[in-house]
Amino acid sequence: MGERCGETVSARGRSETGRWPTPSRRQLVRAAAATITVGVGVPGGLALSGLLRARDDGDDPDLRRVRWAASSNDQNLIDSRQVLISAFQRAHPEITVKLWLVPFSTDAKRAALTELLRGGEDGPDVYLGDVIWLAEFAAKNLALPLDDQFDRAFWSRFDSTLLDASTYRGRVYAVPYFANRGLLYYRPDLMTRIGRPPPTTWEELAGAARLLRGLPRTPHHVVWQGDAYEGLTCVWTEFAASAGGRITDAALRHSTINTPSCARALGFMCGLVTQGLAPRDLATMREQQTTDLYNNDEVAFMRGWNTADTALGSKPWKYAATPLPTFAGLPKPGYSAIGGWSMFVNPRTRRLDAVRSFVEWMTSPPAQRTLSRYGQMPTNRSVIEQSSLDNDSPVLAVIRGVRPVARPAAMPRYPELSRVVYTNIHRALSTELSPAQALARAHHDLNAILAS
Repeated sequence: MGERCGETVSARGRSETGRWPTPSRRQLVRAAAATITVGVGVPGGLALSGLLRARDDGDDPDLRRVRWAASSNDQNLIDSRQVLISAFQRAHPEITVKLWLVPFSTDAKRAALTELLRGGEDGPDVYLGDVIWLAEFAAKNLALPLDDQFDRAFWSRFDSTLLDASTYRGRVYAVPYFANRGLLYYRPDLMTRIGRPPPTTWEELAGAARLLRGLPRTPHHVVWQGDAYEGLTCVWTEFAASAGGRITDAALRHSTINTPSCARALGFMCGLVTQGLAPRDLATMREQQTTDLYNNDEVAFMRGWNTADTALGSKPWKYAATPLPTFAGLPKPGYSAIGGWSMFVNPRTRRLDAVRSFVEWMTSPPAQRTLSRYGQMPTNRSVIEQSSLDNDSPVLAVIRGVRPVARPAAMPRYPELSRVVYTNIHRALSTELSPAQALARAHHDLNAILAS
């Protein structure tokens, strides 16, 4: 994804290889957010009945009215949806877009969309879905194959990594909309105090945390998403890959989680907790909790998505980002989980022509550049390769240097597989199981799923 794998973003928004131009992206986001005319933040606990009431009443014979189901893109619940809808409708005045709100929580979103799509043509015409849903939704006939809906020039917008993640059994079922990657956020002011550069290995990070612990009233902890949910599967995928391991074999037939490489990764993760270098309550944390700790100057290091950049705006001089570390003796940098959201199409929509126009425009350079100003990683290659993109979000310069790794999501039963992974890793982090016990149990349960 680029050659600048060692680049970092400095505390004052300046790249080690260049300045962070002005105006800042946060100023652009505030200005754009002021134009939003619909609610863009839906609590994860919103009742599904409330969502259903937000739908159109009765039949809609207007085939130029697209119904788009999409939650906020950002944990701050400030995003680009209505800004992009308005721009699209200016470019295509013959088409109107109705935004359907769905929960922010990924699991609640999956459940809500599954129920809405089972309504057939009364459901949304197009919807934002997690990249890991593809096999499950394709197998359940909740997503339309899109290979033949767009020409070759359209598909050339996206790199092979994104298209591979959009493919199930040889068919493309989703259009990449924006991507996410895991990064290491760190306090450059604290690294200066101990005379250390940004860590490139996990062992270097642990050493820096020990030095910081020796200073009075100085945060030293490292945090990541340790609660029992999909976020922990992402974190585990990164740690395991950086240690030379993986969850399954490439063919998705056998578990490979109970190996020396994975034992090294999990032993190190648990060691950070038991040694006091990670908080004791790490196993309760999700994105919001880790970001809040970092924002409140309570931790020195945080594994977070590139979108966390928008939540750290109150103190931009106290953070920098760099690719995730690897383990000593292994190639640098470490691996970063492939995340992101894609455009899926309801296979029962009656508005396919309008949907195609909408999807084509939303992945075009103007729309993708708008996404970048909201901290999202564009999927359009012509946009992500622009050096001026660093003006929108300096972490995007870092993303070009990460090594992506995919979760084993190309199977309909991936939710069950992931649950086995994050449940057992969580139990190890909670000290309910030893690392060896957790990996052995995960190995057994994963093979049971893969064998079926």
